[in-house]
Amino acid sequence: MPSVTLNGELTLTYPEDFRKLDDDELNRMPMLNRAPGSTTVCLKSSEKHLAATLGCGKIPFIARILSENDIIKKAEQDISAALKSKDYKPGGFPDRSIGGIPARCFRYTYTAEGIGMSGESSVIKDGGKTWWFHFYYRTELEAESLPVWEQMLDSVKWE
Repeated sequence: MPSVTLNGELTLTYPEDFRKLDDDELNRMPMLNRAPGSTTVCLKSSEKHLAATLGCGKIPFIARILSENDIIKKAEQDISAALKSKDYKPGGFPDRSIGGIPARCFRYTYTAEGIGMSGESSVIKDGGKTWWFHFYYRTELEAESLPVWEQMLDSVKWE
């Protein structure tokens, strides 16, 4: 199976039917809101209607006192505001492990072009960095989609 490595610190394996988006494609996706100095990768399976983004960025010095709970709550606020016009609904804060490391996580649903969609966003704070993981899928395909995401997250190896 193919894999992707971020910052030489994290390697994630993904299914063959996913492809890694190139920089031109990422630049056409303003919702990724890539901060200067951050690294973002987007993987997409058009066949299964799945997309995953993962990334790492430095935490501004003033924000280093924030906990993972603070960071995930802020992420939830930002995503809910961005999807407000798309019938955003919170879906809870389940426990999540990424490559054996506990992560803060939240789930949500929204509508895109009349299609019910779901998302899961997770964060790990690592010293002066934050790692983020987002997964998007059609709500009606949740039973098939979440195991794919769980397999991807379980494959994570930390260097």
